[in-house]
Amino acid sequence: MTGTSGNPSTVERWVIDACVALGLPAQSPSDDFFALGGTSLSVIRLVARAEEEFGEDCLPPDELYEESTVRGIAGLITRNAGAIAERTSGQATRRAEVR
Repeated sequence: MTGTSGNPSTVERWVIDACVALGLPAQSPSDDFFALGGTSLSVIRLVARAEEEFGEDCLPPDELYEESTVRGIAGLITRNAGAIAERTSGQATRRAEVR
């Protein structure tokens, strides 16, 4: 997810910016949400921001507790947002077939 130059990916950059907006001093993909001072309340706030940006269920809180680095959180969002897009696309295709 991190480019060959070591620069954060777009989603990693979004996670860093969201953490900073929550008052957490994130700077790199290896930073850990909880080591930066993240709490259960900030988890809820981050999940809400992620769902607003990337879609509902893109960042399940229980998964964030298991993958709590910026890189891990970005990976969860990327994976889950992709699954949501596939599911939505499949539903649209099935609806079109029914008509």
